[in-house]
Formats: sequence, structure tokens, C-alpha cells
Amino acid sequence: MPNGCDQSALAQRGFGIWNALAGFTAPEVFQQILDVENETTSLQRQVVQLQDERSSLEASAQQHEQQALALKEKREEIQRQKEQCERSLENLSNLEAEHREKQQGRDASAQRLAAAQAAGGAAADERASPATNSNSVIHISPGSPGSSPKRVLPRQPAVPPMPEASPSPRPEVPPSPPWAPPAASEEEEEDIGSETAFPDPPEAPPPESPLQGSRPVSAKSAKSAGEASYDEDFHDDDFEESEPEEA
Repeated sequence: MPNGCDQSALAQRGFGIWNALAGFTAPEVFQQILDVENETTSLQRQVVQLQDERSSLEASAQQHEQQALALKEKREEIQRQKEQCERSLENLSNLEAEHREKQQGRDASAQRLAAAQAAGGAAADERASPATNSNSVIHISPGSPGSSPKRVLPRQPAVPPMPEASPSPRPEVPPSPPWAPPAASEEEEEDIGSETAFPDPPEAPPPESPLQGSRPVSAKSAKSAGEASYDEDFHDDDFEESEPEEA
């Protein structure tokens, strides 16, 4: 329950309100009450409207925040794609440089191979060319009028390498009969072979004097001459038989 001070305060307040309303009639008091209620209702409507606007603004703010987040994510995605594109371009440039180096290496190898094939073909043509065309003269077109004439040299034939001759086996010599002269030694056979290969020119017979031509030949001199011719024939036959053995 309220104490005495509170009751007196309430009484004084109620008395003051009564004195304030004492100068108004009942219809005026009711009109003022209606006006206050109308103002209160309008204020409540404004409050509700403001609350609705606040809610819409908050919703718009949330929507803007969501859009901002979406834009931020899209920006990050675009940045990642940009970095990926830069890396791809760098890889492509590296691959292009590597491909260019490989292509240059292949071109150089092809040029060296073509040069080697051309050199081999030229050497084969020179080896395959006949000996009749080896001494053909190379014609060089004249240059400018003021240039000095060039010397034209014949083309030298290509000499093929000679195969090494293998030593032929020495034929076996059958034993000579007892009536044949003794066989010559190797040095004598070489001398005989050299004489047969390079015979000495025949010596000119000495001039006969008229006295010798007019003198008659005796039987003794004729006999000695016959023996000498027989000996010469015998030696010639012996040389002829030894020549095939030497060959």
C-alpha cells in the first residue's frame, strides 16, 4: 500500500487536473481526448510505416551485401582465371621456343645430310665417269671485259687404287736327266730372266776384209764352227725350256 506522502501527492495532482478541466465543458474535454487519440493513431501509423521502410531498407542492405559478396567472389574467380591464363601463355611461349629450337636443329641436320649426299653423289659420278671423258676441257664463260682471262686446265682422271698382287706359288721343277747340264741357281735364274726380259741389242759383226772373204775355209775350221753352232743351239733350247718355269 502507498504511504501517506504518496497519497497526498496523488491527491494534489488530481486536484490540479480537476482545476485545469474546471474551465472546460464536457464536450470540449471529449473533443480534446479524441484529438489526442487521433494523433496517437497517426503517430502509430507513421511508426509502423517507418518500421516497414526500415525493414525494406534492411532487406535492400542485405541484398546489396549479398551482391557485393557475389561480385567479390566473381572478382576472385576472374583473378584466378587471369593468373591461369598467364601461366598458360608462359607455357605456350616456352613450348614455342622449344619447338623452334628443335625445328632449327632438324633443318641443320637436313642441310648437313643433303650436303653429305651431294658430296657423295659427286664423288660417285667422278668414279663412274669413263676414261675417255677424263681429259675433257672445262669451258669457263668470259667475265667482264676488264677482267683478266683465266687459265683453263684439263681435268685429271681419277686413278683407281691398284689391287695388291698376291705372290704366285713357285712351280715345282722336275728332276733333270743325267745327261742334262746342271740346273742354274736362283741368282742365275734371275739373271737369265732379266736377260730374257731385257735382251741386249745384237752386236754388229766385224767388217770382213777382202782377204778373209777370198780365202777358202778349211775342214778343221768348218768342223769347229759346226760344234760352236751345236753348242749355241743346245744352250738356246735350254733357255727356252727354263722360261716357262720362270713364268
